[in-house]
Amino acid sequence: MKTDLREAFGFLKEYSKVVRVAVILFLALGFLAALQYGANEQYAHLFDQLIDNAVGGIAGLKGASLLKAIFLNNLKASTMAVTIGIVPFIFIPGFNIASNGAVTGAAIMKASTSLGVGPGHLLIFGILPHGIFEIPALVIAASLGIILCREVTRGLLRKPHKRLNELLEEEARCFILMVVPLLILAAVVETYITPMLL
Repeated sequence: MKTDLREAFGFLKEYSKVVRVAVILFLALGFLAALQYGANEQYAHLFDQLIDNAVGGIAGLKGASLLKAIFLNNLKASTMAVTIGIVPFIFIPGFNIASNGAVTGAAIMKASTSLGVGPGHLLIFGILPHGIFEIPALVIAASLGIILCREVTRGLLRKPHKRLNELLEEEARCFILMVVPLLILAAVVETYITPMLL
């Protein structure tokens, strides 16, 4: 188990530039969306629809039902971010993590307005407690998708690349040992701890 986890970290370290790009995309789009949400009604309306779609399946749920719904929603999104990377050339997982960042930024602004608290307060007490687990999970998942797209694209262009079966094995190890546990922790914190802090 320790060896597998060490190998998973080693794999991400090998592609550290990709992980950094995913982090930058998430943060940059989150910041821009937060700015646009307050400044542009058209963007605010669009983001409201995206946010409502994102939380529609968990509205009104509590306890174990909420925990399960949050975990399954995030697991589905993370799995999609990885598997869509099989499509070459267009790097869809990059758009995936950027849109996650944008929705997060807009959601902070929307919730701060509806709750009557500042965005900074909401970020610290409403996002960070579970976000310290959820955001790295989403970033890792998107990074795995970008890496998959990169290697498939390089293979089609007949450039040096990792063999697909070897790559999928390493990505599955990262997903199971890193993404899934982080999503479980995030769902537990978001269900039971975050509400007490707001």
